[in-house]
Amino acid sequence: MPDPKNDITAEFVRNLFDYDEKSAQLIWKKTVSQGRKSRGGNSKPGKVAGMIFTNGYRVIKIKINGKRRYYLAHRLIHLYRTGEWPAAHIDHKDRNPADNSQIRPATRSQNQANRGKQRNNTSGYKGVIKVKNRKNSWTARIGLHGKSYYLGFFRTPEAAYAAYCEAAKRLHGEFANFG
Repeated sequence: MPDPKNDITAEFVRNLFDYDEKSAQLIWKKTVSQGRKSRGGNSKPGKVAGMIFTNGYRVIKIKINGKRRYYLAHRLIHLYRTGEWPAAHIDHKDRNPADNSQIRPATRSQNQANRGKQRNNTSGYKGVIKVKNRKNSWTARIGLHGKSYYLGFFRTPEAAYAAYCEAAKRLHGEFANFG
């Protein structure tokens, strides 16, 4: 797959779109043919660019050199605002993929740190797990740079969660998310 950094520049994006600070969206400046009518259709001046996919992210289709390319809106917004492609990931501070008002550059590890608790969480607390076959015993774990760190055994889930929160502040800093 071609590198998107070689296909598109900040100048190109600024010629196609205006950036609306209030809605944190890219707005088409002019009608641009996108080829056959499919997802996204043709651009319309004054309309918000792209469409929201099932994962919640806004995706914008742009035809470049006769080929349709799909770009995540938050990456184009970063390019528009800074003039540079993000080095790695873009993190949504509020964890809402449709809201591009609170985006920031991040490493993969920082982006993962800002996740909420997992859907299969049964303790009710991020990073806290009930220890099977051990009465009144809970454990806490935290991840950093792809590794999982054990924080200890605790008598209550609240104590395990307190240990998780302390470690998250220390290890993840501004990217720490407590669930």
